[in-house]
Amino acid sequence: MWFKQTINNACGLYGILHALSNGAARDMLEPNSLVTRLLETCSSLPPQERSLVLENSAELESVYEEVATQGISSIPDNAEDEVDFHYVCFVKSHKSGRLYELDGDRKGPIDRGVVVQPEEDVLAPGGLNAIREYIECEPGNTNFSLMALVCS
Repeated sequence: MWFKQTINNACGLYGILHALSNGAARDMLEPNSLVTRLLETCSSLPPQERSLVLENSAELESVYEEVATQGISSIPDNAEDEVDFHYVCFVKSHKSGRLYELDGDRKGPIDRGVVVQPEEDVLAPGGLNAIREYIECEPGNTNFSLMALVCS
């Protein structure tokens, strides 16, 4: 599932939604949680309408505002200000095993041309190589971080 980013400076939110909406993470969501309800609403909608569901969710806005102000990152005074950071998400398709780059600023999901085996995760050699290629597109830029959702 892919979401077009229409809420400015919320790429982290979209990255998390992409991670939770796809692959094994989706199976671990609590029934009737906010994310589960959003996914149930959005799963049959085209991407443009999914964006409207996110934009119009007062509950999502409230939760997002609460957690966005808890970190140590500086928050732009104006939500419309451009920032130098962005989040994307790499996910393994639960249907085909293919690796996709999900970036709400793009026109849709990007098939990275890698098949991740059933017993492997995104950080298996094929997926990790695609992530390294992504980072190498900006030589000298050290502003990259990697986050993985894992079972404990």
